[in-house]
Amino acid sequence: MSDELFSLKGKVALVTGSSTGLGKVMAMALGKAGAKVAMNYFNNEERANSAFAEFEAAGCEGAMIRANVTDEDEVNRLVSEASEKLGPID
Repeated sequence: MSDELFSLKGKVALVTGSSTGLGKVMAMALGKAGAKVAMNYFNNEERANSAFAEFEAAGCEGAMIRANVTDEDEVNRLVSEASEKLGPID
């Protein structure tokens, strides 16, 4: 099967909790498929930086943004910042 069938080139995604676990795996998969990915974390900046370094080393493009997704104002800021850095979220 062609990779073109699963291309996300030109798309922008936002993944919360992306410094570890399933969020990290999803961010990497979306990035490898060609999407720009806004990766979100809240607590551990060191782990987030490490996850983002892995993401970039895999040839993926995106941004790591700290935000508490249990706070509506923080979510609004997260979406705004991601859109400013990467373009409108699809």
